[in-house]
Amino acid sequence: NESNLFLLHIDAKMSRTAADRLRSGLHSRPDVYIIRRRRAVMWSGFSMVLGLLDVMASLLARPLLFEMLINLSDADLTLRTDGEIRGFFSRYPGRSILSIVQ
Repeated sequence: NESNLFLLHIDAKMSRTAADRLRSGLHSRPDVYIIRRRRAVMWSGFSMVLGLLDVMASLLARPLLFEMLINLSDADLTLRTDGEIRGFFSRYPGRSILSIVQ
């Protein structure tokens, strides 16, 4: 969807060369913002929270309008279409949803 924006945190464990290649490959994408601060994120560690807080701070520092923030990691795979995801969240305007179990 053309109204989606992506804020990307590049893990500090990724080599500088690989990170630079990723930045270069995404440079032409106006819908992708790469946050400056890189953290070594450890699964299930507090560094995951810190990384998310960095993304949120970066989002709030930009003159962007947004309705929701969806936190996805490299281990997440979207199994729903953009329309299905938007339809789901439209049923809960203004609410924070931390976990869905079905």
